[in-house]
Amino acid sequence: MRRLRGLTDLLVRRRLTAAAVAVAVIAAAAIAVVAVPATWRATAMLAVEVAERPAGYGADAVIAAEVALLRDVGLHRRTVAALRRGSEVEATEALGAALTVDALDPRSIRLSLDGPDRGDAAATLNLLIELYFEQRQRLIAAADDGRREHDRLLILRRDHEEAAAKLSALRQENVTFAIDEQRPLLLRQRAQLERDLEAATAEIAGLEGSLETLREQLRRTPRSIALATDAAPPNLAGDATAKLAELELREQELLGRYRQGSQPVQAIRDEIARIRTSLRTAEAGVASRLRSGPNPVHQELHKQVLSAEAALNAARRRQAALEYQLSGANRRIADLAAREAAVKDIEAQIQSLRQETAALSHQPNALSGASGDVLRHATVRLLRPAVALPAPVWPKPARDLPLAVLVGIVMGVAAAALADRFSGRLETVEAVERRLGLPVLATLAPRP
Repeated sequence: MRRLRGLTDLLVRRRLTAAAVAVAVIAAAAIAVVAVPATWRATAMLAVEVAERPAGYGADAVIAAEVALLRDVGLHRRTVAALRRGSEVEATEALGAALTVDALDPRSIRLSLDGPDRGDAAATLNLLIELYFEQRQRLIAAADDGRREHDRLLILRRDHEEAAAKLSALRQENVTFAIDEQRPLLLRQRAQLERDLEAATAEIAGLEGSLETLREQLRRTPRSIALATDAAPPNLAGDATAKLAELELREQELLGRYRQGSQPVQAIRDEIARIRTSLRTAEAGVASRLRSGPNPVHQELHKQVLSAEAALNAARRRQAALEYQLSGANRRIADLAAREAAVKDIEAQIQSLRQETAALSHQPNALSGASGDVLRHATVRLLRPAVALPAPVWPKPARDLPLAVLVGIVMGVAAAALADRFSGRLETVEAVERRLGLPVLATLAPRP
């Protein structure tokens, strides 16, 4: 009773505030009811009969598939395209927002569509239902093809596993290095062998030229020479002959670097001619005092020939070994190329299998989670075509205006309470006691 009296006093003190807020709310609601365009609702009913229970599915799953198809964006887009209204994206979103699909029970589905025009709402909903039946028939017809594609998918996956196993076996043969790592190693090895072989071939050519020169000098050098007597220096002819052999070797080296008439070659030849003249003169002067014996120059040249032949044979053996190693490297490179080609063929096969598998696994499906295999187990018929309700669903003056009055009164009382709570004036005994913390002993009646 005391609270009711306090509320009454509050409304008396703040009657203007409460009345202003309540009137504003009621006026705003009335304007909204009058100014907002009417929204009409069209409803339709579909009956669903599950002929047989699909393996792994129940009646609820069948109903869920039908509801998913009715809510599918692709179906809404086709409906909007058939109506040819404005922007397709915006119109599709608006249709999805205005459409309500409810599964009342496992045997019926109710569709509701709100729109600004009574006849347009019913016509749009009927068109959507017609396109839904067409889409449903296409999906059911594609379900059989889907099973065949499923079998094909299983075959593709089996082939993919076999190809992957074959590829793994090929790669297991290259445990130390991967195939793509072996090629640069083998190419570097072959390049090094080719360089070594070229060097060995050049060395053999040089040794053959030197050996031919030595053999020619050996043929022209006598095995025995006249030895000096006591009257002649014993090493004079031998020194000259050794010097002559040295100059002839030098001549052959210069001919490898200079032309026939060049100055270094001509100088060597002049020196050779001078030594030969000296030898002939010396031999003629001491011919009567000489005795024959082994020619040390011939012996030295023979040793050099033997050494050059040994070096040439070693170089040829090294050349043969390098040629054998190079042949082996070429065989390994060819084998690697064959294995690389096999790997690429298998990888291409795997890629093709993956693409075909992905194409079969991700077929376009308008069910948004449902499949045609589920839909084929149910029969759907139109129980009641779309018809608009006799009255708009919004606004409803008979309901909205009383509710606005009630809300206005509540908000007016709340505004009065807030205004009184935050006011700085002390208008009641309770406010005085709360502010001062002292009891009120007496009050004065207002002046008459």
